[in-house]
Amino acid sequence: MGNFTAAQALQERFVRKLTDRFDVEYSDDLTSLSSEIETLAGLYHLFVERVMALQRPGEDFDPFTNATQLSHERGMLARMQNLHRATNLDIPQLNILLAQLNLLGICDISLHIAVQCGAVNMTRMLLDRKELSVNIRDCNGASPLHIAAQNGHSSIAEMLIDAKADVGAVRSDQLTPLHLASQKEGAEEIVLMLLNAGADTMVVDKDGHTAVYLAAKAGRMETTELLLRHDSQHWSTQETILHLATKMGLTPVVQLLLDIWSPASIPPDFQPDRTSAKEVIRRTERYSQRAMLEARNENGQTALHVALWGRSRSHRAIFRLLIESGADIEARDKYRRTALHLAVSQKDKGRGFVQALLDMNASHEARDCWGCTPLHTAAASKAENAIVRLLLSGADIEARDSTGMTPLIRATCGGYINEDKYHGADSATAPAGKNKHDRGDEDYAHIVNVFLVNRAKRAEPDSQDCRGRAALYYAVDNGFCMITKHLLQARAKTETTDELGRTALHRAAAKGHDKIVKILLTEGAVDVDARDKWGQTALMLAAQLETSNSIPIARTLLMASASVNLKGINGSTAFDIAKSRGHTSLMQLLSDS
Repeated sequence: MGNFTAAQALQERFVRKLTDRFDVEYSDDLTSLSSEIETLAGLYHLFVERVMALQRPGEDFDPFTNATQLSHERGMLARMQNLHRATNLDIPQLNILLAQLNLLGICDISLHIAVQCGAVNMTRMLLDRKELSVNIRDCNGASPLHIAAQNGHSSIAEMLIDAKADVGAVRSDQLTPLHLASQKEGAEEIVLMLLNAGADTMVVDKDGHTAVYLAAKAGRMETTELLLRHDSQHWSTQETILHLATKMGLTPVVQLLLDIWSPASIPPDFQPDRTSAKEVIRRTERYSQRAMLEARNENGQTALHVALWGRSRSHRAIFRLLIESGADIEARDKYRRTALHLAVSQKDKGRGFVQALLDMNASHEARDCWGCTPLHTAAASKAENAIVRLLLSGADIEARDSTGMTPLIRATCGGYINEDKYHGADSATAPAGKNKHDRGDEDYAHIVNVFLVNRAKRAEPDSQDCRGRAALYYAVDNGFCMITKHLLQARAKTETTDELGRTALHRAAAKGHDKIVKILLTEGAVDVDARDKWGQTALMLAAQLETSNSIPIARTLLMASASVNLKGINGSTAFDIAKSRGHTSLMQLLSDS
Protein backbone atom coordinates (compact mmCIF):
# COMPACT_ATOMS: atom_id res chain seq x y z
CA MET A 1 0.00 0.00 0.00
CA GLY A 2 3.06 2.26 0.05
CA ASN A 3 2.53 3.31 -3.55
CA PHE A 4 -1.00 4.38 -2.67
CA THR A 5 0.15 6.66 0.13
CA ALA A 6 3.01 8.11 -1.89
CA ALA A 7 0.85 8.70 -4.93
CA GLN A 8 -1.83 10.36 -2.78
CA ALA A 9 0.78 12.71 -1.34
CA LEU A 10 2.11 13.55 -4.80
CA GLN A 11 -1.41 14.11 -6.05
CA GLU A 12 -2.05 16.56 -3.24
CA ARG A 13 1.25 18.35 -3.99
CA PHE A 14 0.24 18.64 -7.63
CA VAL A 15 -3.16 20.04 -6.72
CA ARG A 16 -1.82 22.35 -4.04
CA LYS A 17 0.74 23.96 -6.38
CA LEU A 18 -1.79 24.28 -9.14
CA THR A 19 -4.42 25.85 -6.92
CA ASP A 20 -1.93 28.12 -5.20
CA ARG A 21 -1.03 29.47 -8.64
CA PHE A 22 -4.69 30.27 -9.25
CA ASP A 23 -5.01 31.93 -5.85
CA VAL A 24 -2.11 34.34 -6.50
CA GLU A 25 -3.97 36.34 -9.08
CA TYR A 26 -7.08 36.00 -11.16
CA SER A 27 -5.75 36.75 -14.63
CA ASP A 28 -6.97 35.83 -18.11
CA ASP A 29 -3.34 35.27 -19.08
CA LEU A 30 -2.65 31.66 -18.16
CA THR A 31 0.73 31.49 -19.90
CA SER A 32 2.53 31.35 -16.56
CA LEU A 33 0.59 28.22 -15.77
CA SER A 34 2.22 26.38 -18.69
CA SER A 35 5.64 26.04 -17.06
CA GLU A 36 4.05 24.88 -13.82
CA ILE A 37 2.14 22.15 -15.63
CA GLU A 38 5.23 21.31 -17.67
CA THR A 39 7.23 20.75 -14.49
CA LEU A 40 4.53 18.87 -12.61
CA ALA A 41 3.73 16.66 -15.58
CA GLY A 42 6.73 14.61 -14.53
CA LEU A 43 4.45 13.19 -11.89
CA TYR A 44 2.79 11.36 -14.75
CA HIS A 45 5.27 8.50 -14.45
CA LEU A 46 4.56 8.10 -10.76
CA PHE A 47 0.86 7.91 -11.47
CA VAL A 48 1.59 5.24 -14.06
CA GLU A 49 3.35 3.28 -11.33
CA ARG A 50 0.31 3.67 -9.12
CA VAL A 51 -1.97 2.34 -11.84
CA MET A 52 0.36 -0.61 -12.29
CA ALA A 53 0.18 -1.30 -8.55
CA LEU A 54 -3.58 -1.25 -8.69
CA GLN A 55 -3.50 -3.87 -11.40
CA ARG A 56 -1.25 -6.19 -9.38
CA PRO A 57 -3.15 -8.10 -6.66
CA GLY A 58 -1.51 -7.85 -3.27
CA GLU A 59 -2.17 -9.18 0.22
CA ASP A 60 -4.97 -6.64 0.79
CA PHE A 61 -6.32 -6.97 -2.75
CA ASP A 62 -10.03 -6.03 -3.06
CA PRO A 63 -11.36 -6.40 -6.64
CA PHE A 64 -14.14 -3.85 -6.21
CA THR A 65 -12.04 -1.23 -4.42
CA ASN A 66 -9.09 -1.62 -6.79
CA ALA A 67 -11.29 -1.41 -9.87
CA THR A 68 -12.89 1.77 -8.57
CA GLN A 69 -9.56 3.41 -7.72
CA LEU A 70 -8.05 2.25 -10.99
CA SER A 71 -10.84 3.87 -12.95
CA HIS A 72 -10.38 7.10 -10.99
CA GLU A 73 -6.61 7.16 -11.45
CA ARG A 74 -6.80 6.48 -15.17
CA GLY A 75 -9.10 9.47 -15.44
CA MET A 76 -6.57 11.52 -13.48
CA LEU A 77 -3.79 10.45 -15.82
CA ALA A 78 -5.79 11.45 -18.87
CA ARG A 79 -6.42 14.87 -17.37
CA MET A 80 -2.76 15.44 -16.59
CA GLN A 81 -1.76 14.39 -20.10
CA ASN A 82 -4.28 16.73 -21.66
CA LEU A 83 -3.13 19.63 -19.50
CA HIS A 84 0.48 18.95 -20.39
CA ARG A 85 -0.29 18.91 -24.11
CA ALA A 86 -2.39 22.06 -23.78
CA THR A 87 0.68 24.08 -22.79
CA ASN A 88 1.67 24.09 -26.45
CA LEU A 89 -1.69 25.56 -27.46
CA ASP A 90 -2.87 29.13 -27.36
CA ILE A 91 -4.53 30.61 -24.29
CA PRO A 92 -8.21 30.47 -25.48
CA GLN A 93 -7.96 26.76 -26.22
CA LEU A 94 -6.34 26.13 -22.85
CA ASN A 95 -9.18 28.00 -21.14
CA ILE A 96 -11.75 25.84 -22.93
CA LEU A 97 -9.92 22.68 -21.94
CA LEU A 98 -9.74 23.70 -18.29
CA ALA A 99 -13.47 24.42 -18.21
CA GLN A 100 -14.32 21.05 -19.76
CA LEU A 101 -12.24 18.91 -17.46
CA ASN A 102 -14.39 19.41 -14.34
CA LEU A 103 -11.15 19.02 -12.35
CA LEU A 104 -10.31 22.66 -12.93
CA GLY A 105 -12.72 25.49 -13.71
CA ILE A 106 -11.98 28.75 -15.46
CA CYS A 107 -11.96 30.67 -12.17
CA ASP A 108 -12.08 30.10 -8.40
CA ILE A 109 -11.57 26.37 -8.86
CA SER A 110 -9.00 25.74 -6.15
CA LEU A 111 -11.66 25.06 -3.50
CA HIS A 112 -13.33 22.46 -5.70
CA ILE A 113 -10.01 20.68 -6.23
CA ALA A 114 -9.12 20.67 -2.56
CA VAL A 115 -12.54 19.29 -1.61
CA GLN A 116 -12.49 16.63 -4.31
CA CYS A 117 -9.11 15.37 -3.17
CA GLY A 118 -10.12 15.38 0.48
CA ALA A 119 -7.36 17.86 1.34
CA VAL A 120 -8.61 19.02 4.75
CA ASN A 121 -5.79 21.46 5.53
CA MET A 122 -5.86 22.96 2.08
CA THR A 123 -9.65 23.43 2.27
CA ARG A 124 -9.32 25.10 5.65
CA MET A 125 -6.61 27.41 4.31
CA LEU A 126 -8.74 28.44 1.34
CA LEU A 127 -11.80 29.07 3.50
CA ASP A 128 -9.72 31.12 5.93
CA ARG A 129 -8.65 33.44 3.11
CA LYS A 130 -12.24 34.62 2.66
CA GLU A 131 -11.38 35.29 -0.98
CA LEU A 132 -13.39 32.43 -2.43
CA SER A 133 -17.15 32.00 -2.40
CA VAL A 134 -18.06 28.86 -0.49
CA ASN A 135 -20.93 28.37 -2.94
CA ILE A 136 -18.93 28.77 -6.17
CA ARG A 137 -20.12 26.36 -8.89
CA ASP A 138 -18.17 24.31 -11.42
CA CYS A 139 -19.23 23.66 -15.01
CA ASN A 140 -21.80 21.09 -13.81
CA GLY A 141 -23.32 23.46 -11.31
CA ALA A 142 -21.76 21.63 -8.38
CA SER A 143 -20.75 23.54 -5.29
CA PRO A 144 -17.89 22.40 -3.04
CA LEU A 145 -20.52 20.93 -0.70
CA HIS A 146 -21.86 18.79 -3.54
CA ILE A 147 -18.36 17.41 -4.08
CA ALA A 148 -17.76 16.78 -0.37
CA ALA A 149 -21.10 14.97 -0.05
CA GLN A 150 -20.51 12.86 -3.14
CA ASN A 151 -17.05 11.79 -1.99
CA GLY A 152 -17.98 11.23 1.64
CA HIS A 153 -15.57 13.82 3.03
CA SER A 154 -17.35 14.46 6.35
CA SER A 155 -14.71 16.74 7.91
CA ILE A 156 -14.68 18.97 4.85
CA ALA A 157 -18.48 18.95 4.64
CA GLU A 158 -18.61 20.14 8.24
CA MET A 159 -16.18 22.98 7.46
CA LEU A 160 -18.22 24.05 4.44
CA ILE A 161 -21.49 24.00 6.39
CA ASP A 162 -19.88 26.03 9.18
CA ALA A 163 -18.79 28.48 6.47
CA LYS A 164 -22.48 28.92 5.53
CA ALA A 165 -22.46 26.71 2.44
CA ASP A 166 -25.90 26.40 0.87
CA VAL A 167 -27.19 22.95 1.89
CA GLY A 168 -30.02 23.28 -0.62
CA ALA A 169 -27.83 24.09 -3.62
CA VAL A 170 -29.06 22.35 -6.77
CA ARG A 171 -26.71 20.95 -9.37
CA SER A 172 -27.51 21.05 -13.11
CA ASP A 173 -29.12 17.60 -12.78
CA GLN A 174 -31.26 18.91 -9.88
CA LEU A 175 -29.29 16.94 -7.30
CA THR A 176 -28.65 18.52 -3.91
CA PRO A 177 -25.81 17.58 -1.54
CA LEU A 178 -28.35 15.50 0.38
CA HIS A 179 -29.21 13.49 -2.73
CA LEU A 180 -25.52 12.70 -3.23
CA ALA A 181 -24.67 11.90 0.39
CA SER A 182 -27.72 9.64 0.68
CA GLN A 183 -26.29 7.34 -1.97
CA LYS A 184 -22.76 7.26 -0.57
CA GLU A 185 -21.82 4.29 1.58
CA GLY A 186 -20.87 5.31 5.10
CA ALA A 187 -21.99 8.93 4.63
CA GLU A 188 -24.59 8.90 7.42
CA GLU A 189 -22.59 11.54 9.30
CA ILE A 190 -22.78 13.93 6.34
CA VAL A 191 -26.49 13.21 5.89
CA LEU A 192 -27.09 14.08 9.54
CA MET A 193 -25.05 17.30 9.18
CA LEU A 194 -27.13 18.34 6.18
CA LEU A 195 -30.40 17.53 7.95
CA ASN A 196 -29.38 19.48 11.04
CA ALA A 197 -28.43 22.39 8.78
CA GLY A 198 -31.94 22.44 7.33
CA ALA A 199 -31.63 20.39 4.14
CA ASP A 200 -35.04 19.75 2.58
CA THR A 201 -35.66 16.01 2.25
CA MET A 202 -38.59 16.45 -0.13
CA VAL A 203 -36.64 18.13 -2.96
CA VAL A 204 -36.70 15.94 -6.07
CA ASP A 205 -34.10 15.47 -8.79
CA LYS A 206 -34.76 15.65 -12.53
CA ASP A 207 -36.32 12.19 -12.37
CA GLY A 208 -38.65 13.16 -9.52
CA HIS A 209 -36.78 11.19 -6.84
CA THR A 210 -36.21 12.31 -3.26
CA ALA A 211 -33.13 11.60 -1.18
CA VAL A 212 -34.84 8.79 0.72
CA TYR A 213 -35.75 7.07 -2.53
CA LEU A 214 -32.18 7.27 -3.80
CA ALA A 215 -30.86 6.00 -0.46
CA ALA A 216 -33.18 3.00 -0.52
CA LYS A 217 -32.38 2.30 -4.17
CA ALA A 218 -28.66 2.34 -3.40
CA GLY A 219 -29.23 -0.10 -0.54
CA ARG A 220 -28.20 2.42 2.14
CA MET A 221 -30.62 1.16 4.78
CA GLU A 222 -29.07 3.13 7.65
CA THR A 223 -29.33 6.34 5.66
CA THR A 224 -32.86 5.48 4.54
CA GLU A 225 -33.93 5.00 8.15
CA LEU A 226 -32.20 8.23 9.18
CA LEU A 227 -34.07 10.21 6.51
CA LEU A 228 -37.42 8.59 7.27
CA ARG A 229 -37.12 9.18 10.99
CA HIS A 230 -36.20 12.80 10.35
CA ASP A 231 -39.31 13.31 8.19
CA SER A 232 -41.70 11.46 10.48
CA GLN A 233 -43.08 13.81 13.12
CA HIS A 234 -44.24 10.98 15.36
CA TRP A 235 -42.07 7.91 15.40
CA SER A 236 -40.96 5.36 17.91
CA THR A 237 -37.73 3.48 18.21
CA GLN A 238 -39.66 0.28 17.50
CA GLU A 239 -40.75 1.44 14.06
CA THR A 240 -38.88 -0.05 11.13
CA ILE A 241 -38.10 1.87 7.98
CA LEU A 242 -40.98 0.00 6.34
CA HIS A 243 -43.35 1.40 8.99
CA LEU A 244 -42.02 4.91 8.41
CA ALA A 245 -42.16 4.77 4.62
CA THR A 246 -45.70 3.39 4.84
CA LYS A 247 -46.83 6.05 7.29
CA MET A 248 -45.52 8.80 5.03
CA GLY A 249 -47.15 7.28 1.95
CA LEU A 250 -43.86 6.87 0.07
CA THR A 251 -45.01 4.23 -2.40
CA PRO A 252 -41.78 4.06 -4.48
CA VAL A 253 -39.70 3.64 -1.32
CA VAL A 254 -41.95 0.87 -0.02
CA GLN A 255 -41.71 -0.88 -3.39
CA LEU A 256 -37.92 -0.62 -3.28
CA LEU A 257 -37.72 -1.96 0.26
CA LEU A 258 -39.94 -4.91 -0.58
CA ASP A 259 -37.84 -5.63 -3.66
CA ILE A 260 -34.62 -5.42 -1.67
CA TRP A 261 -35.97 -7.80 0.97
CA SER A 262 -37.62 -10.21 -1.45
CA PRO A 263 -36.27 -13.79 -1.39
CA ALA A 264 -34.87 -13.31 -4.89
CA SER A 265 -32.55 -10.57 -3.62
CA ILE A 266 -30.75 -12.71 -1.04
CA PRO A 267 -27.10 -13.03 -2.08
CA PRO A 268 -26.19 -16.54 -3.24
CA ASP A 269 -23.19 -16.48 -0.91
CA PHE A 270 -25.31 -15.86 2.20
CA GLN A 271 -24.48 -18.83 4.45
CA PRO A 272 -25.60 -18.28 8.09
CA ASP A 273 -23.62 -21.29 9.34
CA ARG A 274 -20.40 -19.53 8.34
CA THR A 275 -21.30 -16.19 9.81
CA SER A 276 -21.19 -14.85 13.33
CA ALA A 277 -24.47 -14.72 15.26
CA LYS A 278 -24.51 -10.93 15.20
CA GLU A 279 -23.99 -10.87 11.44
CA VAL A 280 -26.70 -13.48 10.92
CA ILE A 281 -29.19 -11.33 12.81
CA ARG A 282 -28.18 -8.21 10.92
CA ARG A 283 -28.29 -9.77 7.47
CA THR A 284 -31.43 -11.80 8.17
CA GLU A 285 -33.22 -8.61 9.23
CA ARG A 286 -32.00 -6.86 6.11
CA TYR A 287 -32.77 -9.60 3.63
CA SER A 288 -35.94 -11.16 5.09
CA GLN A 289 -39.06 -9.67 3.58
CA ARG A 290 -41.17 -11.77 5.93
CA ALA A 291 -39.39 -10.39 9.00
CA MET A 292 -40.09 -6.81 7.94
CA LEU A 293 -43.73 -7.50 7.05
CA GLU A 294 -44.25 -9.01 10.50
CA ALA A 295 -42.28 -6.38 12.43
CA ARG A 296 -44.35 -4.45 15.02
CA ASN A 297 -44.21 -0.86 16.24
CA GLU A 298 -44.92 0.17 19.83
CA ASN A 299 -48.68 -0.30 19.24
CA GLY A 300 -48.08 -3.80 17.95
CA GLN A 301 -48.96 -2.74 14.42
CA THR A 302 -47.42 -4.13 11.27
CA ALA A 303 -46.81 -1.99 8.19
CA LEU A 304 -50.17 -3.21 6.85
CA HIS A 305 -51.93 -1.82 9.93
CA VAL A 306 -50.14 1.49 9.44
CA ALA A 307 -51.21 1.65 5.79
CA LEU A 308 -54.85 1.33 6.86
CA TRP A 309 -54.62 4.50 8.96
CA GLY A 310 -53.66 6.47 5.86
CA ARG A 311 -56.26 8.14 3.69
CA SER A 312 -54.40 9.01 0.52
CA ARG A 313 -54.10 7.18 -2.78
CA SER A 314 -50.51 6.37 -1.99
CA HIS A 315 -51.58 4.52 1.16
CA ARG A 316 -54.03 2.45 -0.87
CA ALA A 317 -51.23 1.64 -3.32
CA ILE A 318 -48.94 0.65 -0.43
CA PHE A 319 -51.72 -1.52 1.01
CA ARG A 320 -51.86 -3.45 -2.27
CA LEU A 321 -48.06 -3.79 -2.39
CA LEU A 322 -47.95 -5.20 1.14
CA ILE A 323 -50.77 -7.63 0.41
CA GLU A 324 -49.08 -8.80 -2.79
CA SER A 325 -45.88 -9.34 -0.80
CA GLY A 326 -47.69 -11.65 1.62
CA ALA A 327 -48.61 -9.38 4.55
CA ASP A 328 -50.76 -11.23 7.12
CA ILE A 329 -54.31 -9.79 7.04
CA GLU A 330 -55.14 -11.52 10.34
CA ALA A 331 -52.19 -10.06 12.27
CA ARG A 332 -53.27 -8.48 15.58
CA ASP A 333 -52.06 -5.19 17.00
CA LYS A 334 -51.56 -4.31 20.65
CA TYR A 335 -55.34 -4.18 21.13
CA ARG A 336 -55.86 -7.43 19.18
CA ARG A 337 -57.42 -5.59 16.25
CA THR A 338 -57.06 -7.07 12.79
CA ALA A 339 -56.68 -5.20 9.52
CA LEU A 340 -60.46 -5.44 9.04
CA HIS A 341 -61.11 -3.74 12.40
CA LEU A 342 -58.91 -0.83 11.35
CA ALA A 343 -60.32 -0.64 7.83
CA VAL A 344 -63.95 -0.33 8.99
CA SER A 345 -62.95 2.31 11.54
CA GLN A 346 -61.94 4.61 8.66
CA LYS A 347 -65.58 4.97 7.57
CA ASP A 348 -65.83 5.87 3.86
CA LYS A 349 -62.06 6.31 3.57
CA GLY A 350 -61.62 2.62 4.29
CA ARG A 351 -64.25 1.42 1.81
CA GLY A 352 -61.76 0.02 -0.68
CA PHE A 353 -59.75 -1.61 2.10
CA VAL A 354 -62.84 -3.31 3.56
CA GLN A 355 -63.95 -4.89 0.30
CA ALA A 356 -60.41 -6.00 -0.55
CA LEU A 357 -60.02 -7.68 2.85
CA LEU A 358 -63.42 -9.38 2.63
CA ASP A 359 -62.54 -10.62 -0.85
CA MET A 360 -59.48 -12.25 0.73
CA ASN A 361 -61.74 -13.92 3.32
CA ALA A 362 -60.63 -11.77 6.23
CA SER A 363 -62.41 -12.93 9.39
CA HIS A 364 -65.46 -10.79 10.18
CA GLU A 365 -65.82 -12.55 13.54
CA ALA A 366 -62.36 -11.67 14.89
CA ARG A 367 -62.49 -10.11 18.37
CA ASP A 368 -60.32 -7.30 19.67
CA CYS A 369 -59.32 -6.99 23.32
CA TRP A 370 -62.74 -5.49 24.11
CA GLY A 371 -64.52 -8.39 22.45
CA CYS A 372 -65.63 -6.22 19.53
CA THR A 373 -66.04 -7.68 16.07
CA PRO A 374 -65.44 -5.55 12.96
CA LEU A 375 -69.23 -5.04 12.87
CA HIS A 376 -69.14 -3.48 16.36
CA THR A 377 -66.34 -1.18 15.21
CA ALA A 378 -68.18 -0.26 12.01
CA ALA A 379 -71.30 0.60 14.02
CA ALA A 380 -69.35 2.85 16.37
CA SER A 381 -67.56 4.46 13.42
CA LYS A 382 -70.78 5.22 11.49
CA ALA A 383 -69.37 3.22 8.58
CA GLU A 384 -72.64 2.41 6.79
CA ASN A 385 -71.01 0.96 3.71
CA ALA A 386 -68.83 -1.31 5.82
CA ILE A 387 -71.86 -2.45 7.86
CA VAL A 388 -73.73 -3.45 4.72
CA ARG A 389 -70.71 -5.28 3.29
CA LEU A 390 -70.06 -7.11 6.55
CA LEU A 391 -73.68 -8.23 6.85
CA LEU A 392 -73.68 -9.42 3.24
CA SER A 393 -70.53 -11.40 4.07
CA GLY A 394 -72.33 -13.16 6.90
CA ALA A 395 -71.20 -11.14 9.93
CA ASP A 396 -73.17 -11.95 13.11
CA ILE A 397 -75.57 -9.06 13.68
CA GLU A 398 -76.15 -10.22 17.28
CA ALA A 399 -72.48 -10.67 18.22
CA ARG A 400 -71.72 -9.61 21.80
CA ASP A 401 -68.64 -7.76 23.00
CA SER A 402 -67.09 -8.25 26.44
CA THR A 403 -69.89 -6.19 28.05
CA GLY A 404 -72.64 -8.00 26.17
CA MET A 405 -73.29 -5.16 23.75
CA THR A 406 -74.46 -5.90 20.23
CA PRO A 407 -73.49 -3.73 17.23
CA LEU A 408 -76.95 -2.12 17.45
CA ILE A 409 -76.36 -1.13 21.06
CA ARG A 410 -72.98 0.32 20.10
CA ALA A 411 -74.71 2.50 17.52
CA THR A 412 -77.43 3.63 19.95
CA CYS A 413 -74.66 4.65 22.34
CA GLY A 414 -73.34 6.97 19.67
CA GLY A 415 -70.27 4.73 19.66
CA TYR A 416 -69.53 5.57 23.29
CA ILE A 417 -68.44 2.88 25.71
CA ASN A 418 -67.39 3.18 29.34
CA GLU A 419 -64.07 5.04 29.47
CA ASP A 420 -62.64 2.49 31.92
CA LYS A 421 -62.75 -0.16 29.21
CA TYR A 422 -60.23 1.70 27.19
CA HIS A 423 -57.78 2.69 29.89
CA GLY A 424 -54.43 3.12 28.23
CA ALA A 425 -55.74 3.42 24.68
CA ASP A 426 -54.90 6.84 23.26
CA SER A 427 -56.90 8.69 20.60
CA ALA A 428 -54.89 7.15 17.79
CA THR A 429 -55.46 3.58 18.92
CA ALA A 430 -58.70 3.44 20.94
CA PRO A 431 -61.86 2.08 19.33
CA ALA A 432 -63.86 4.54 17.29
CA GLY A 433 -66.34 6.60 19.25
CA LYS A 434 -64.41 6.69 22.50
CA ASN A 435 -64.88 10.45 22.84
CA LYS A 436 -68.30 11.05 24.35
CA HIS A 437 -68.55 14.50 22.80
CA ASP A 438 -68.18 13.10 19.30
CA ARG A 439 -71.62 11.52 19.41
CA GLY A 440 -74.63 12.83 17.55
CA ASP A 441 -78.27 11.77 17.35
CA GLU A 442 -78.58 12.52 13.65
CA ASP A 443 -75.24 10.90 12.81
CA TYR A 444 -76.12 7.57 14.41
CA ALA A 445 -79.88 7.51 13.78
CA HIS A 446 -79.26 6.48 10.19
CA ILE A 447 -76.85 3.73 11.27
CA VAL A 448 -79.38 2.40 13.80
CA ASN A 449 -81.99 2.31 11.07
CA VAL A 450 -79.63 0.26 8.86
CA PHE A 451 -79.58 -2.43 11.54
CA LEU A 452 -83.32 -2.30 12.13
CA VAL A 453 -84.42 -2.52 8.48
CA ASN A 454 -81.61 -4.69 7.12
CA ARG A 455 -83.03 -7.14 4.58
CA ALA A 456 -80.48 -9.87 5.21
CA LYS A 457 -81.09 -10.04 8.94
CA ARG A 458 -82.85 -7.56 11.19
CA ALA A 459 -81.19 -6.67 14.48
CA GLU A 460 -83.10 -7.58 17.63
CA PRO A 461 -83.99 -4.23 19.28
CA ASP A 462 -84.50 -5.78 22.73
CA SER A 463 -81.15 -7.56 23.08
CA GLN A 464 -79.65 -6.67 26.46
CA ASP A 465 -76.06 -6.29 27.57
CA CYS A 466 -74.54 -7.73 30.74
CA ARG A 467 -76.29 -5.09 32.85
CA GLY A 468 -79.69 -5.73 31.33
CA ARG A 469 -79.63 -2.58 29.25
CA ALA A 470 -81.12 -2.70 25.76
CA ALA A 471 -80.61 -0.33 22.86
CA LEU A 472 -83.58 1.81 23.95
CA TYR A 473 -81.99 2.39 27.35
CA TYR A 474 -78.83 3.86 25.79
CA ALA A 475 -80.74 5.96 23.28
CA VAL A 476 -82.79 7.44 26.12
CA ASP A 477 -79.75 7.83 28.36
CA ASN A 478 -78.04 9.94 25.70
CA GLY A 479 -81.12 11.97 24.85
CA PHE A 480 -81.21 10.71 21.25
CA CYS A 481 -84.73 11.54 20.11
CA MET A 482 -84.46 10.24 16.54
CA ILE A 483 -82.88 6.95 17.60
CA THR A 484 -85.54 6.52 20.29
CA LYS A 485 -88.26 6.95 17.66
CA HIS A 486 -86.60 4.43 15.34
CA LEU A 487 -86.45 1.86 18.14
CA LEU A 488 -90.07 2.42 19.16
CA GLN A 489 -91.14 2.06 15.53
CA ALA A 490 -89.24 -1.25 15.51
CA ARG A 491 -91.39 -2.26 18.53
CA ALA A 492 -88.66 -2.09 21.11
CA LYS A 493 -90.04 -3.02 24.53
CA THR A 494 -90.41 -0.05 26.85
CA GLU A 495 -90.92 -2.17 29.97
CA THR A 496 -87.49 -3.83 29.78
CA THR A 497 -85.58 -3.11 32.98
CA ASP A 498 -81.88 -2.82 33.77
CA GLU A 499 -79.97 -4.13 36.79
CA LEU A 500 -81.60 -1.42 38.93
CA GLY A 501 -85.06 -2.40 37.81
CA ARG A 502 -85.46 0.81 35.85
CA THR A 503 -87.27 1.20 32.55
CA ALA A 504 -86.47 3.61 29.74
CA LEU A 505 -88.95 6.08 31.27
CA HIS A 506 -87.12 5.96 34.59
CA ARG A 507 -83.86 6.72 32.83
CA ALA A 508 -85.28 9.58 30.77
CA ALA A 509 -86.75 11.21 33.89
CA ALA A 510 -83.56 10.72 35.92
CA LYS A 511 -81.44 12.29 33.15
CA GLY A 512 -83.77 15.25 32.67
CA HIS A 513 -84.59 14.47 29.03
CA ASP A 514 -88.07 16.02 28.85
CA LYS A 515 -88.36 15.49 25.06
CA ILE A 516 -87.58 11.79 25.44
CA VAL A 517 -90.20 11.49 28.20
CA LYS A 518 -92.82 12.91 25.82
CA ILE A 519 -91.76 10.55 23.00
CA LEU A 520 -91.98 7.50 25.28
CA LEU A 521 -95.41 8.48 26.59
CA THR A 522 -96.87 9.33 23.19
CA GLU A 523 -95.30 6.67 20.96
CA GLY A 524 -94.74 3.72 23.28
CA ALA A 525 -96.79 1.54 25.58
CA VAL A 526 -95.34 2.81 28.86
CA ASP A 527 -96.31 2.11 32.46
CA VAL A 528 -96.02 5.62 33.88
CA ASP A 529 -95.99 4.31 37.49
CA ALA A 530 -93.48 1.48 37.03
CA ARG A 531 -91.22 0.98 40.11
CA ASP A 532 -87.49 0.36 40.25
CA LYS A 533 -85.82 -1.83 42.92
CA TRP A 534 -86.21 0.99 45.47
CA GLY A 535 -89.86 1.44 44.66
CA GLN A 536 -89.28 4.73 42.86
CA THR A 537 -91.40 5.93 39.96
CA ALA A 538 -90.33 8.23 37.12
CA LEU A 539 -92.07 11.12 38.93
CA MET A 540 -89.99 10.53 42.06
CA LEU A 541 -86.80 10.54 40.01
CA ALA A 542 -87.85 13.79 38.30
CA ALA A 543 -88.37 15.34 41.75
CA GLN A 544 -84.72 14.61 42.56
CA LEU A 545 -83.43 16.68 39.65
CA GLU A 546 -81.49 19.84 40.39
CA THR A 547 -82.22 21.29 36.99
CA SER A 548 -85.03 23.34 35.51
CA ASN A 549 -86.12 20.21 33.60
CA SER A 550 -87.85 18.83 36.69
CA ILE A 551 -90.97 20.99 36.17
CA PRO A 552 -91.65 20.16 32.48
CA ILE A 553 -90.95 16.46 33.06
CA ALA A 554 -93.22 16.33 36.12
CA ARG A 555 -95.96 18.15 34.21
CA THR A 556 -95.71 15.69 31.29
CA LEU A 557 -95.86 12.71 33.69
CA LEU A 558 -98.83 14.17 35.56
CA MET A 559 -100.65 14.72 32.28
CA ALA A 560 -100.10 10.99 31.63
CA SER A 561 -101.83 10.27 34.97
CA ALA A 562 -98.73 9.60 37.05
CA SER A 563 -99.63 8.98 40.71
CA VAL A 564 -98.43 11.57 43.25
CA ASN A 565 -99.31 9.39 46.26
CA LEU A 566 -97.08 6.40 45.62
CA LYS A 567 -94.23 5.87 48.08
CA GLY A 568 -90.79 4.41 47.67
CA ILE A 569 -89.39 1.76 50.03
CA ASN A 570 -88.16 4.61 52.24
CA GLY A 571 -91.74 5.89 52.57
CA SER A 572 -91.24 9.12 50.60
CA THR A 573 -93.60 10.41 47.91
CA ALA A 574 -92.61 12.66 45.02
CA PHE A 575 -93.89 15.62 47.07
CA ASP A 576 -91.71 14.63 50.05
CA ILE A 577 -88.66 14.44 47.80
CA ALA A 578 -89.39 17.87 46.25
CA LYS A 579 -89.86 19.33 49.74
CA SER A 580 -86.57 17.89 51.02
CA ARG A 581 -84.79 19.55 48.12
CA GLY A 582 -86.54 22.88 48.45
CA HIS A 583 -88.27 22.72 45.04
CA THR A 584 -91.19 24.99 45.91
CA SER A 585 -92.45 25.29 42.33
CA LEU A 586 -92.54 21.53 41.96
CA MET A 587 -94.24 21.19 45.37
CA GLN A 588 -96.97 23.57 44.17
CA LEU A 589 -97.41 21.61 40.91
CA LEU A 590 -97.70 18.31 42.79
CA SER A 591 -100.12 19.79 45.35
CA ASP A 592 -102.41 21.03 42.60
CA SER A 593 -102.58 17.60 40.96
